[in-house]
Amino acid sequence: MTKKLIEKGLIESYQKPDNKKEIHFRLTEQGKKIYKIHDELHKEFLERDKAVFEQVTEEQFDFMINFAEKYNRHLDVEIKKQGFDIKSE
Repeated sequence: MTKKLIEKGLIESYQKPDNKKEIHFRLTEQGKKIYKIHDELHKEFLERDKAVFEQVTEEQFDFMINFAEKYNRHLDVEIKKQGFDIKSE
């Protein structure tokens, strides 16, 4: 993923002078513009959907999280059956 972002000019890598083992990343000016747009859209979506989420009870929320976790585990098994291991790719 980082390779693609670098190729698109959205991030750049660097190393600190006192630590040549670690590679760090920072947004380029273009990356900062994209991030700002993403952040603004995220805030708009939160505000737009706030009315729906305010009506969800703690119990309903727990049920949805539980379902999503079970479904995620199921999909992990199905992906492994296909010979893919997305966590290491």
